[in-house]
Amino acid sequence: MFYCQDASFVGPVRSARVHFMTMLREYGEYPLYGHVGGANCDETTGSGCANGAKADALGIINKIGWGNYNDLNQFGVPFPYFWRDYERLPNVATEHTVYSSTTKLWDFAKLKRELTNVDSDGVAWDKTFESWKFAEGADVANRGTVSKIQLGFWNSFANDFSVVWNYDKAKNTYYRTNGGKLHLDKNTAKPLDAKNIIAVFAKESPANDGYEGGHILYQLTGEGDALVFQNGKAIKATWKKADPESRMRWYDEDGKEISIVKGKVFVEIQPIGNTVTY
Repeated sequence: MFYCQDASFVGPVRSARVHFMTMLREYGEYPLYGHVGGANCDETTGSGCANGAKADALGIINKIGWGNYNDLNQFGVPFPYFWRDYERLPNVATEHTVYSSTTKLWDFAKLKRELTNVDSDGVAWDKTFESWKFAEGADVANRGTVSKIQLGFWNSFANDFSVVWNYDKAKNTYYRTNGGKLHLDKNTAKPLDAKNIIAVFAKESPANDGYEGGHILYQLTGEGDALVFQNGKAIKATWKKADPESRMRWYDEDGKEISIVKGKVFVEIQPIGNTVTY
């Protein structure tokens, strides 16, 4: 999610998913959503609809009125707003080669969809937007000693996709490794970093949409367990999100909303039952 910073390279841009829509809908009425196609259950033809499949991300986009408006599906947004990095092809599959940039997508939205940060009456997009609570980072003397956060996603891919966040106490920042290697930002060639790492435990289920390997779904409304890492400390928490349009928020064991340390926030969705070590 980009708001106050530009990125020349965003990607690889992949397809829409139902749980992405659940998270995205809390960012105002018409956030720009860049993606390449998406999970789709066509109830007319029955394609992808076997066994009660619920993977219809493209259907949700149209149902809530985003189609051909704030929805920036690469299938309908031409070059140069999206492009392929063909230098990646010898090493990765084609679907991992599509890129865009924040500037290009904002320009397309303004020029082709007449969408900016204000509407035709000059009302700002965030007039009714509910922000998280924010706080300054802790002083060095008040920072904790949780120096390493380790989590995985699926057992069969544990080595390829295991994630470790290492905490730099002096900078009060976490740095990400993925599959045993530093996870580098294509724009800066530096490791991905964040001030807040939040592990959200959610019910994972198969989409039953007929695709080989199967799409998966996450239940991201309601509430569940979470872990919030900030200032070198680990906070056992509960996440709550009443519906797709409501902000997901985190609460400590006393029921008090946890303030976000000013800076980047990285939310890691974990299936219920996964272990996060720290």
